[in-house]
Amino acid sequence: MAKKDHLKCISCEEFYHMDEMLTSYYGSPLCEGCESDDMTSGCISVILPDPDDSGENTCYMGTHTRYTDPAWNTLVGEDVINDWMDTVKWKNTDGWRGHYVTGVPEGYERIIDGWSSGGWGSGTTAVNDFEDMWKNEHEQFAGIDMFVAVMPTSNVFSMTVEVYVHKRHLDAFKRIILGDPEVFECELKDVATDKTSWYTLSYERWEKVCEELDMDDEIYFYVEDKIDLWNVKAGDRLDLDKSFEVVSIND
Repeated sequence: MAKKDHLKCISCEEFYHMDEMLTSYYGSPLCEGCESDDMTSGCISVILPDPDDSGENTCYMGTHTRYTDPAWNTLVGEDVINDWMDTVKWKNTDGWRGHYVTGVPEGYERIIDGWSSGGWGSGTTAVNDFEDMWKNEHEQFAGIDMFVAVMPTSNVFSMTVEVYVHKRHLDAFKRIILGDPEVFECELKDVATDKTSWYTLSYERWEKVCEELDMDDEIYFYVEDKIDLWNVKAGDRLDLDKSFEVVSIND
């Protein structure tokens, strides 16, 4: 039985005096120990560029808590971060295995959706390339309305990494990532629909995909990372997980 003026923690279910209790984001009693654990063990990180070019701002989301104060003075703002956090759901894939799934805030696009094991160059191509730019040329992103979500999975060695950019800053973001690439015209056919379209692609991205997929004849390929084969001229991207046939190339 609970003692007078004691409340039960929503996480550990132990009773503490009400003066010692905190409140979860959702309004339930939360003890100090659980509040600390919730923000340090397996929480989701949302990283934003620092407006003063002096580093980065990081927000956190646990099971019961949220810390979004660092977003208030950024181009993104706290409302967008909280709206995004509202969409985060855990998805079981097989028994105890699973990962988080998310929605896209209004006005934004999910530009990168991949994974990393935390080591240098240990993730998908798009994540590796972005991570390299973020670490070494972070100041370039200071004026971009964007955020990076890093989420744990059931695999303790793997993290999901997603990058969201506001539509008004997509071109600026692409210029930072791609620089001024050498490009070529390529006609591709969607194998599933037989629809043919012309794309202006980057040589560098094309070569990386061919190398990774051991594509000697360069006839078929699968787009594993949305950023890999950007249409740098028109601004659109090839769809994730589709198969394309190369019809013709003008170089």
